Order: sequence, then structure tokens, then C-alpha cells
Amino acid sequence: MVREATIDARTFPSGLSGFQTGYLSGSQNGSKQGQVESLLEAFGGTALLPDFMRQLAKVRGYHRVGRLIRKSLKSEIASLKRKGKIAIEDGSIRLPD
Repeated sequence: MVREATIDARTFPSGLSGFQTGYLSGSQNGSKQGQVESLLEAFGGTALLPDFMRQLAKVRGYHRVGRLIRKSLKSEIASLKRKGKIAIEDGSIRLPD
């Protein structure tokens, strides 16, 4: 079942610095590694892809998802899918089984 929800910044798992930077705290190089998976966990493991991309953009400090931001997010999500860290089916994104 796909949940449709707006995520409040206070509901992020510990480790995300949220709307200010979008980086994982405690990361030595400030990378965003694991951020997609952490946000997906906050959604309950499954979300509609367009809603998820908007929330991910907000976490990273973007106010709207324009063409270039969407292209960047799609590229990152496609890379995670190839690595088996996420799955995309029927317009939804989820953590793998």
C-alpha cells in the first residue's frame, strides 16, 4: 500500500540535518549518502514517487522542483535503483524487501 503524506521536518530520523543543509549529520565529508533511504523510512518505506521527490528537494533546501532539480533527483534515484538500495514500481518508490 502506498502512503501519501507530507513529511514534517520534526519527523525525520536522527542523523538528518533537515531543511538547512540536507546533509547527514556526523558524515565526515558532508555527503548525502543514505539520505534517500532515511527519508523513505520516514515515509514508512513506500511513497508515491512525485511526492517523495518534492519532499527530498525540500529537505535539500529547494522550494520547488524545477527541470534541473528533477533531473538531478531522477539521476540519483536511478543510481540507487541500480545498486539495489531502492525499488521503483507503478509510480511508487520503496525500500527493497
